[in-house]
Amino acid sequence: MIQSHNLQIQKLLIKADAVNSPYDRIKLIKKAINIADAHNDTEWGFDLRKQIIAAERSTSSCMEGLPAFTWILDTYEHHPELCDESTFMMEYKWMIQAARRNADVSMQQFESIVEDYKIRLQRNGFTLHSYYTAKAQMAFQQNRLDEAKLYLDMRKFEERDDLSHCVACEIHDLVEYELLTGNIDAAISIAHPIFSGKERCVYVPFQTVCTALNILDKYGYDDSAETLFKIADALLNTMRQEYDMPNIGHIGQIIYFFTKRDKNRAWNIFEEYVEWSIDCEDYFNYQFSSGVLSLFKGSGTRDMNVSPRMPWHQPLELYKFSELYAYYWNQASTLAAKFDARNGGTNFTDELNSMS
Repeated sequence: MIQSHNLQIQKLLIKADAVNSPYDRIKLIKKAINIADAHNDTEWGFDLRKQIIAAERSTSSCMEGLPAFTWILDTYEHHPELCDESTFMMEYKWMIQAARRNADVSMQQFESIVEDYKIRLQRNGFTLHSYYTAKAQMAFQQNRLDEAKLYLDMRKFEERDDLSHCVACEIHDLVEYELLTGNIDAAISIAHPIFSGKERCVYVPFQTVCTALNILDKYGYDDSAETLFKIADALLNTMRQEYDMPNIGHIGQIIYFFTKRDKNRAWNIFEEYVEWSIDCEDYFNYQFSSGVLSLFKGSGTRDMNVSPRMPWHQPLELYKFSELYAYYWNQASTLAAKFDARNGGTNFTDELNSMS
């Protein structure tokens, strides 16, 4: 008996709900999308693509999300009767974050995307709260701190809505500004709800701890740094593959800091989490690659238990530091140059040179 395509899709989704690995979940949803498309079922097409975008958010990559959302947007533009535009604005917000982290998205393209998002927010009754967050975060990436502060201030006058980032993420933005402008004590005070565990999400507090350590590394606040190291170490022990892979960039930063204090711990962190870096987004790749360079300085070899999926995997052989350094240097320097060219600055390259 030939099953209807609806039944085939539903069976795949039941399987997807039962698996732990987000990558296995994505594969099953992708199969379902192919079935929906083969039957020109746009209703399923919308729903399944929203599901694959959500599933990929648990990974460090964005290989399926951008094409999925492009399909959603294009299909809606040609057939607006198929759904309410407001139903995919959350996915739009996520894709803006992915565009910011993609070095191949030009500044002109990014600004066009964000301004289109703004128009859709306004015509669907949302506030500009999430729009100003997107603008501030790009300004941070460009190292335009006055501009970032302007957008953060403008955000205060916009009501929070269903598209707003969580409270923890918004506190992190404020902490990051204070850290980058050298107001360490103010930053630590603002971060108290995060470090105390009152406010947290998938990125925070780990992201905040890493950002703070990066600045404290330059200013030399030893007492604060020691507390943050303990928090970071505790958080690492709770990481889960099916949830926390987007933290891989910050894990690279933690490896950089631990290399200076406890190199054996740094090696253990690298071996445990390096697989999360496979096919990760450009910004995460830059963070991870630049962070792990410190492990491979100098001559030497090491026996490591890593996934055969790693591009540099060599079964039954010792890994040469010089070869791994060259691999990650190429990754980091290429992306630093691309981000600097896109953002109109040199802060990525300057940071990389200071770390390598």
